[in-house]
Amino acid sequence: MDAVVLVAGHRYGVDFDVTSRRIVFARGAVTDDADGRPLATPFAVGVDEPLIDASDHDAGFALSGDPDVALADRAVPHLLSVSVAADGYRPATVVVTIPAAPVLPVDAPVVLRRMPLRLTGRVMAAATGAPVAGARIFLTGPSLPAPARALLLSSPLAAGLTSGAVVQGRVTTPVASPVPVKTARAAPAGATAIVLDDVQGLAAGQLLRCGPAERSHWVRVAGAAGPGNVVPVTAPLAVSLREGDPVAPFNLGAVMGPAAAPVGAALAGEAVVIVDAMVAGDVLAITDPPAPARYHGVGIMAGPSGDYAIAGLVRLGAARLAVTAPGFAGQNRLVPLKGAGFSPALDWRLLP
Repeated sequence: MDAVVLVAGHRYGVDFDVTSRRIVFARGAVTDDADGRPLATPFAVGVDEPLIDASDHDAGFALSGDPDVALADRAVPHLLSVSVAADGYRPATVVVTIPAAPVLPVDAPVVLRRMPLRLTGRVMAAATGAPVAGARIFLTGPSLPAPARALLLSSPLAAGLTSGAVVQGRVTTPVASPVPVKTARAAPAGATAIVLDDVQGLAAGQLLRCGPAERSHWVRVAGAAGPGNVVPVTAPLAVSLREGDPVAPFNLGAVMGPAAAPVGAALAGEAVVIVDAMVAGDVLAITDPPAPARYHGVGIMAGPSGDYAIAGLVRLGAARLAVTAPGFAGQNRLVPLKGAGFSPALDWRLLP
């Protein structure tokens, strides 16, 4: 033995004239959570043990090192924190356990989630090319293993959901007021109050549908309006308000349909939520204590020019979308959702 090295509380003997050999301690596939396919290299892999090298390859990743130096004490388990990152995906960190008296290599698959995509397009009359304002677009597939089903929210989640979250449909009714649709001052995302031109008929507990139809989102009134028509809301704005945006108040009514729980992780910025029951209602109340309840519509609506945008598409290899509009036959389309850098577009041409 030529030297003694102390690393992370472990003492290692070093022989300079010994031929080094390397073994693979752990390896695993890196796959896409939307379609289960392996990711193409390159992607970045890191590990928190300085005596182990992390590398990527066509079949995934590997953790390798000199067995006489790295993890030399085979009588105890070793926990390795492994990070994996790839373009177009959320980075992931997993803990890989090398057990006592291991049979090497340990299999340690990693699943990465795509960054949310944005799909845009227009809804038009096939005969004239005229825009179809107010057309509604819903997510209807693909079919998932029962009882899971995918919902498309009208606006992306402002915060990720825990396994204890509950999704529940609620009935709404418009508030009777001399000014049924208010006008908002500009307010940034994260604001806890909004300023309106009129507060007649407003009361704590009501819902406000903020913004025009094609980019509307919901907030709940926390209390009476203050000086200057400042209206407090129960949760910070998830989406900014533009100067002059319409704000329509609604009374929050009865519970509608069954309650549902999220299936798998639902993260901030995502508008596709997979739940374990079919929910129904004018709005969806998403509760996840201790955070205040947040409210979302289901599906997307086209604006006056027939234009629409779906932000937050994720978790699906392909999305089956349906469009409905008064006076037109409904349509269904399957939209493949590819990986990094993909900006899908889909126009609809409706027939009577």
